[in-house]
Amino acid sequence: MRPRNRSRSAGLALGFFAVGLGILGCGARGPKTYPFSGKIDLAGGDLSALAGSHIDVAHQSNPKLRASGAIQQDGSFTLQTHQEGVIRQGVQEGTYRVRIILNDDDPASQKRAGRVIARRFLSFETSGLSIQVPAATEVTLKAAAK
Repeated sequence: MRPRNRSRSAGLALGFFAVGLGILGCGARGPKTYPFSGKIDLAGGDLSALAGSHIDVAHQSNPKLRASGAIQQDGSFTLQTHQEGVIRQGVQEGTYRVRIILNDDDPASQKRAGRVIARRFLSFETSGLSIQVPAATEVTLKAAAK
């Protein structure tokens, strides 16, 4: 009968425990994020046509820092940050440029959305929209219909 290597067993158990904590999100928290919700005001357009499209934001001084959120039937959205393989609720502090990404899951939906929103809102460079995080008041992004 071979003697058990207790230190090896304890080390393996500790390793599995540490991996388990990482998977469950008990590891490093990352930079602070702030909850961020808003609404699109589409003057002269049908907001429901934008449902399923996304708001995409890029930090002004670090464009690799991004967040996005799905647009709902009423034009509301909530932003989430994808960071190091983890989706985190909210957005890091700063000023962000904004664009709209049309729904590409359904060609008919994309076409409908493309008919109601002016093309300039599909690009960071031309949208003219920005947000500040954290927001002092409820945020409404004013976009124009075609």
